[in-house]
This record gives sequence, structure tokens and C-alpha cells, in this order.
Amino acid sequence: RVLRLRGQLLLGVERLPLLAESERQRLLVDWSGPDRDYPTDQCYQHLFERQVRDTPQRIAVVYREQTWTYADLNARANQMAHALHQAGVGSGDFVAILTERSPEFVVGMLATFKVGAAYVPIDPTYPRERVQYLLTNCAARALVTRVTIAEQFAESLTNCQDLQVIACVDESPATGMTALSGTCRVVGRADMRAMPVENLPATGRETDP
Repeated sequence: RVLRLRGQLLLGVERLPLLAESERQRLLVDWSGPDRDYPTDQCYQHLFERQVRDTPQRIAVVYREQTWTYADLNARANQMAHALHQAGVGSGDFVAILTERSPEFVVGMLATFKVGAAYVPIDPTYPRERVQYLLTNCAARALVTRVTIAEQFAESLTNCQDLQVIACVDESPATGMTALSGTCRVVGRADMRAMPVENLPATGRETDP
């Protein structure tokens, strides 16, 4: 690489190549695969459902000692989607997801998409005041979290009386959700027109997102 750059010392830094030609070929061509038309008339949740039908037993999630197939992940997402629906969540609503990066987060995200809502990710490692601010100001209709995290932020949740809390025991749905494993009606693109598009207004406080 040093020999290659000797003849380019007069070039600006922004014009110097960062990758060898073989590396560029591998990253941009060999690993990219053939071009495919993306189905722009379908939402993410529809594409996921199609993948579940095509490869139900293929591994979808690997996290530490956990391994879920597409069928496993879809069943859990359907359970959560039914719970969200019973909580009154629908198109145009927000769902807060208060959990670390984990399979439960993926379940909450997919379930939110299935009922036509948008999710607001909240990291439980944020300072408590920031979590309180986000829960109070994100206009979420429901909160998806784990029991242990809900207990950790119990005081913050008491200040959000209009928030429906849907908590899962670690690694499995809470009692009362296990009977909701039927397929949930997946909301389509035509139902997404009421989806909020504006960002939260900034207040200048240190806890602003």
C-alpha cells in the first residue's frame, strides 16, 4: 500500500483510495449479489410474514443461548400484537419499547408494525430522568417492556397513568398472553396513512431526545 501511494502524494486526502481494487470488488460486487426489485407496495411486516411462510424453520434470531426460528418469532410477535390490539393500539399510534437490544425488542418492533403503529425505542440504561421524559412526552398509547425493567421504573410508570403497560417475563410472554397465539391481521400500507410524521418538539431540557 505504501508503494502504491508514493505516486499519489500530491492528491488531496479525500481522493486517496481507502480500499485496494480487490477489496472494492469483494465489497461492492461479489458480496452484493444480483440486483432485485424491491416490492415497494408492501410493508416490512408483509415481507416478514412471507419469509415466515417460505422458511418457517430457518433460524431468525440468535441471542446468547437463545435461538428462535421464523415461526417462533412470528408466534411471539402475534401474541404481542394481539395484546397491543386489546390495549387499543392501532394505525397512527405510538408504542414505546423499553428494553435493551434483545429478542424481546424484535418481538415488540414486529408486533407494533403488525398493528400499524410506530415504535419509540427507549434504552433502559438511559438516565432515569431521560426515560421519564421520553415516556411522558412520546405520546405512546402502550409500553412494551419486561417485568424486571417495569419494576425498575415503577415510579416513572406511575406518572404515566394513560400508558398501557404490556410486560413480558424474561424470554417468554407473561401469563394472559399465551392464549393469544393466533395469526394477527397485518395492517397494510393503505392503513399507514394516519401514521404520525412529525418529531417531538424540543424544549431545551437536557433530557430532550
